[in-house]
Amino acid sequence: MNSSIVRLSDADLANSLHRRRPEARLVSPEPSSSADFNLCHPNAEAYVRENPDCTVIRGWLFEDSDGFTYINAHSVVRRKDGSLFDPTPLRLQCPFIEHEGTEKDFAIQTHNRSRVQFPPIDPKDFDFGAPIEEGGNEFNL
Repeated sequence: MNSSIVRLSDADLANSLHRRRPEARLVSPEPSSSADFNLCHPNAEAYVRENPDCTVIRGWLFEDSDGFTYINAHSVVRRKDGSLFDPTPLRLQCPFIEHEGTEKDFAIQTHNRSRVQFPPIDPKDFDFGAPIEEGGNEFNL
């Protein structure tokens, strides 16, 4: 049986994750001395390579802004005792939820997008182009 994984639209992914927001919890920040700022996936993977009794956990951070929330793909580490910690130095600590699905599903959902916005942006409300004005532009169109 071939079960294919469907890449959700930004709106569907944002809505799905937002419904799970009550599950989100702060994860203990424990930046590794070798970790790079905001490079959570390679940081978690490097930590687990050096500590094979730990596991990389894929998930999502909820970063609230004025009137909307960014939901960012993120990776943390699970210790053998089940506790989670974040080896990545971050500018802001945000609530985290684990990704529901496989590693492959996480890769598909995050391919070419590391975050979505809630409430989602409706494409019909977004101006994808700007008028080009004659003269005075630096690109000499």
